[in-house]
Amino acid sequence: MDRELPLMNSIPRLRLFLFLLIVFSAGVQTANACKELSKVCVDGPATKTVQGIKVYRACWKYSYKKLCTDNSYTNTCGPLEASASCHQIGSHCAETDSDGVCKVYTQTYKCGDLLNPSTGVIHVDTDYDIITDRWDDSQCSGVGSDTNCSLISNECMEPGETRNINGLDVYRDCWRYRKVYECLGDQKNDCETLEAATNCNQLSESCKHTSTSGLCTLTERQYQCTEATEVESPTVMNCKNQVYCLDGSCYSAASEPNQNFARAASYLAMIDEMAKDFDQDELVLFKGEALACDKHLLSYSNCCSEDGWGQDLGLDQCSKEEQRLAEKVQAESSHYVGSYCSKKTVLGVCVTKTKSYCAFNSKLGRIIQEQGRPQLGKGWGSAKRPDCSGITPQELQSLDFSQIDFSEFYEDVYRNVTVPDPQETTDGISARIQNYYDQNK
Repeated sequence: MDRELPLMNSIPRLRLFLFLLIVFSAGVQTANACKELSKVCVDGPATKTVQGIKVYRACWKYSYKKLCTDNSYTNTCGPLEASASCHQIGSHCAETDSDGVCKVYTQTYKCGDLLNPSTGVIHVDTDYDIITDRWDDSQCSGVGSDTNCSLISNECMEPGETRNINGLDVYRDCWRYRKVYECLGDQKNDCETLEAATNCNQLSESCKHTSTSGLCTLTERQYQCTEATEVESPTVMNCKNQVYCLDGSCYSAASEPNQNFARAASYLAMIDEMAKDFDQDELVLFKGEALACDKHLLSYSNCCSEDGWGQDLGLDQCSKEEQRLAEKVQAESSHYVGSYCSKKTVLGVCVTKTKSYCAFNSKLGRIIQEQGRPQLGKGWGSAKRPDCSGITPQELQSLDFSQIDFSEFYEDVYRNVTVPDPQETTDGISARIQNYYDQNK
């Protein structure tokens, strides 16, 4: 499953508005409105005769420089000075008088809110500060937190560049990622009965198979269960072959043969074959191999002979693939798909006919494929392109094995089962009983 991680289209910003404030001051009104800037002696020190008396003074004359302001000046900084979101960040003289005294000051403020400019206030610029920068991964939040999913790739779909967001140039190495996850599908739990049993405790759990991304696809759990409470069995008489009893307290010792043995053995053999015939790369069971053989119609060469499979000229005249196919056909582990003309003359006459097969690792694999595909709605492809794909675990779970005929496999099961000799079994049991009594005399 694929998911994309887009960057937020709009990133919240803290806006700072820069204002220039021009403060005008001019004119001299009264001494109370003046401020002494400097005092310089321009006459002295010296001794002078004043009314016939000689007088010494360190300085007889001073020159003063004062800054005087007009009390009627207009302060255009008032609105910004009164605002709690503004603070002064600079001040410089914008205009001086003939004496070099500054009569107009320009002050700069930085404000958190955009104020309506008044007379003498100029909006210089707007700054942006990134206060929140986050990725929107809501599309992948579900699979990202799912323990049954594993991240297998993280690819950048929109590489690094500078973009303007709300008036601010922002650079990112990557603006959009594409994450690919591998997730397990519906899982079958064969341990539900043991999990629900009050007399069973789980001892261990181990992973028996993992996917390419490391997800566990097959888990084995071991349980320890105590024996069920014994129920007292009624005492009856073994009347051997007698079937007529007056009080109904006897039973017939004769037993009917179990007709389900072959089916049960086939199921056990199927489980064993599943373990052997599991493709760990493709995660499928009973995968087949597409094999073909050729019959040259204008010669005696026939590696598809129905009678003896290549015995007309001997298998040594056939290709390795055709020889391997012959072995699969004789082992009854292949399925015939169809035939087609693989070579024609210039006049359109077919000179080579090719037969296509799906060859499996066992006869049981062929039986399950042949009778399972109709249930799954799967075909065999064409003669030129046969479909010999395996069965996925999910497809295997959906099969109704009660509808699969294993009868042709029963003979192989019976042939491979060794039935113990009844007399040897009886003698062995008697010998063990006698040995037990001899040891406990």
